[in-house]
Amino acid sequence: MFWKLIDFCLGLLAARVETVDINRVWIEGNKVSKCRRWWGWVLILVGNPVLACRRVPVGVLFTIRWILWEREVKRAVSGESIELGRVLVCNQLPGVPLADWLIESGESKDVRLEALRIAVQGLKEFHRQRVDDGRANSIPLSHGDATLNNVLYDAESRSVHWIDFDLRHWLNVPAPQRQADDLRAFLFSAVRHFPDAEIAEFLSAMQQYYEDSSVWNCLRDQLASRWFHFDIFHRAQIRRGPIMRSSMKNTDPNWACLTKLIID
Repeated sequence: MFWKLIDFCLGLLAARVETVDINRVWIEGNKVSKCRRWWGWVLILVGNPVLACRRVPVGVLFTIRWILWEREVKRAVSGESIELGRVLVCNQLPGVPLADWLIESGESKDVRLEALRIAVQGLKEFHRQRVDDGRANSIPLSHGDATLNNVLYDAESRSVHWIDFDLRHWLNVPAPQRQADDLRAFLFSAVRHFPDAEIAEFLSAMQQYYEDSSVWNCLRDQLASRWFHFDIFHRAQIRRGPIMRSSMKNTDPNWACLTKLIID
């Protein structure tokens, strides 16, 4: 009863956390602008110590460090140059968030799997890129919040672009652990689009398209942690989006089923 009560309370807290957006975004012409809301620094100051307690430490970057990091990632991934300032201004990319496309397109299972295949291969390619960690070391990239909300999918060109890098893993964490956390975020935000009977097929397809045993082994270790199920950040992360908000009671079975399949 005690653990069920804790589980219920954490679920409610996660539901509140997932509705918070500390950034304001607007589009002008072919440029996308993004800036922190004035109260964002307070949540970052309070929230980062909580995030630091996770198995794979991650944190929300304050404005200047965030712009610098976005600049470094954009340069590594696409060669785009971003000006320094308190507002991030970058080129508008084609496509829509993959989470929205999966909800609105009404496509068949095979078409949905194909879109996810393209996205997970794009994530693997993203992980191949290297950046400067600020200490003259070149390290493999990780995203920090690799959910379907942060990847744009262009159905016409069958291409993807990973976006939004204001959340960052600690760079001293080994690359396989950071990238495994990205893979977890991707899988757990994608599995909600499949009924329980199709989850095994979904996982098998993703294992085929993201071929890196070191990353999958790290993911199994992360999911096997006794504290994983009670991580508020994980819950808030995968519950974002209209399906989650309208049908939260249906998310945990998918989550538990996917976790068991990966660990086994």
